[in-house]
Amino acid sequence: MMWAAVISAFSSDRFSGEHTSAILLPVLQALLPGAHPHTLLAVHAGLRKAAHVTEYAILGALLVRALRGEGATPLRAALLAAGLGVVWAASDEMHQAFVPSRTAALGDVGFDTAGVLLGSLVWTLRGRRAPAAQLR
Repeated sequence: MMWAAVISAFSSDRFSGEHTSAILLPVLQALLPGAHPHTLLAVHAGLRKAAHVTEYAILGALLVRALRGEGATPLRAALLAAGLGVVWAASDEMHQAFVPSRTAALGDVGFDTAGVLLGSLVWTLRGRRAPAAQLR
């Protein structure tokens, strides 16, 4: 799946906290000129965690969509998507353990899991309102 490759790219050195802070902290400082440096670092960390939730919410929605297209019931598709998403999140964190500028964090698997559950839920609920032909 192409989105899984995007997630893997986000796990590379290029998207480490060190590299994203070089870009985001000056932007945050311009947007929040009076903010204390600790506040800017906290906002940066929050944005990074929000990115985890967002990228995995997209993964969850895409997985449910694909599984529904293969004929899975809404509940089965959501459960399978959640399981596959959690497995991908765990393997992604293991991958980060081997990237020098990254660290593997169990907490990040939690953020990823929340995202995949959110995306699965949103896509499943969306499917209940849309005719079956629109799910593809």
